[in-house]
Amino acid sequence: MVGIRNTTIFGYKTYSDFNSRGKFMKSIYLLLFISIFILSSYQIHSQSFKISHVPAQYYSLDKFNDDVYYAEIGTWELFVKNLKDSSIKPCPFPTLPVFANKSRKCIYGDEDSIFVLDFATNYKLKIYDSAGPYLALDFAFSPNDKYVLFENHYYSFLDSGLNEIDFTPDPYFEMEWINETEFVWQYNEESVVLFDILSNTLDTVLISTTFPPYTAFAYNRTNNLLYYAFGELEYPKIHTYDLNTKVDSIIFNTANDTNDNCWWTFNDLEEMEWSPDSSRMAFFSYLVDAGGTIYTYSKADQRLYKYTNCGGEGYEYFLKWLNNDTIVYFNATLSFIYGLALDDPLAVQEDYHQVIPTSFEVSAYPNPFNGIIHFNLSGEIKEPDLKIYSINGEEVASIDKLNGFGSSYTAIWTGKNNYGAEVSSGVYFVIIRDKQNPLLIKGTAKVMYLK
Repeated sequence: MVGIRNTTIFGYKTYSDFNSRGKFMKSIYLLLFISIFILSSYQIHSQSFKISHVPAQYYSLDKFNDDVYYAEIGTWELFVKNLKDSSIKPCPFPTLPVFANKSRKCIYGDEDSIFVLDFATNYKLKIYDSAGPYLALDFAFSPNDKYVLFENHYYSFLDSGLNEIDFTPDPYFEMEWINETEFVWQYNEESVVLFDILSNTLDTVLISTTFPPYTAFAYNRTNNLLYYAFGELEYPKIHTYDLNTKVDSIIFNTANDTNDNCWWTFNDLEEMEWSPDSSRMAFFSYLVDAGGTIYTYSKADQRLYKYTNCGGEGYEYFLKWLNNDTIVYFNATLSFIYGLALDDPLAVQEDYHQVIPTSFEVSAYPNPFNGIIHFNLSGEIKEPDLKIYSINGEEVASIDKLNGFGSSYTAIWTGKNNYGAEVSSGVYFVIIRDKQNPLLIKGTAKVMYLK
C-alpha cells in the first residue's frame, strides 16, 4: 500500500490538492505523457479487461450493481460503467461517490457540502458543510456501515451525530478498519497505530526504524493479523503480525520466488488488499525499470499465485476488489482502469512461512518510572541493540552499554534522550534488535516515564 489507495480516507479536498501532495503522482503523470509511445510494447494478459472507455485514474465501485464510477483524466468528466451489460452512462453525482459495505447507501461531496444518499428511500441527508469537491478516496464506511469517516470527523448513523477527532491524520498514509470503531493506520513512515474513534485514543502497534520504511500493510479481520512490508533493498518480504499473540512471521520472501527473473533489481511490495471474504490478499510488486507484477496470497493453502509477469502490463495502482474473484486497478502506463479475473494463475509459489522466533523476553522495572528504569533481556541474541522510541516513532535514546553475554543482558535508562536532556512524561517503546540482523525485531516493551 503506497500512500493513497482505496482504503485511504483522509485529506485532499480538491483534485489539484491531491495531485500536488501525492508521493508518486509526479511519476504517474510522467508515465501518462509518455504512454502513447510505449503502448505497443505492452501486451495485456487475456485475463485482464479494460473498464474505462476514456483515460481515467480515480474510480469507485458499487459492488451491489457491478458498477464502476470513474473520472476522465484532464476533464474530470464522470462516467459509470455497468460490468454486466457494458453500458456506459454519465455519472449522476457531482463527484465520485463511495458506497457502503452492506447497506444501499453512498456518500459524496459537492462544492459546499457532504451528503449521504439512501437508495432504498432516495433520501439525501446533508451531514457536513465544507468546501469541495471531494475524491472517492476521502471517505470510508466502517465494516457494518454504522459510521463513516472523513478528514478529522466521523458521522454516526446510530444517533445521527457528527463527531470530531483530535487530529487530522496525514493523507499520505493508509488505514484499515479492524472492527466497527477501531482502525489501524500508518501514523508516519515508521509506525502503525490503533485508533478508537469513540474514545479518541491512540496506541502504537508496530514501530520500524528500517530504511526505507513501511511500503504497505493490510488487515485480515477473520484472524486478527496485520500484514505488512518494508522497502527492503533487493528482496522485500511480506510479514504478518498477530495482534493477539504478538507473533511475527514472514509469509513471502521475494528471494525464494523462482518463477520471476526480475528480483535482481530494486523493487517494492505495495498495494496490499484482502478480498471481501478475507480468503485472498492481492498485492503488486513494482520494479523500477520494468513495471509491476500482480500476485495473490491464499490464506487457506498459504501459497502465492502470480497472475502477470514482471513488467508485462506496466505499473498498477489503486487496487480494489470488485468481488472475491476480480480486482480493479489503475494502469498508469496505459492510463486506463482495468479489471483482472483471478481464475488462472501463471505460476504458483510453494508454501513459504517462516515464524520469527519469539523465545525472547524483555522485562522493565519499575514501570512507570521516574529516574532510572532497569531492563532484563533473555533469549538468543548475538549482538543486542536497544533503542527507545516515542509514540510518534521517533528515536529518543540509544542504549549503548548492555551488560551480559550469550542469552542474558541487562541495561538501564535514565529518562534522557541522546542529547542528555530529560524526556517529557509519557509512553515510550523499547525495541531490541540483533545488530547482525537489524531488520528483525527480537523484543519490545512499553514503558511510561513520569516527571
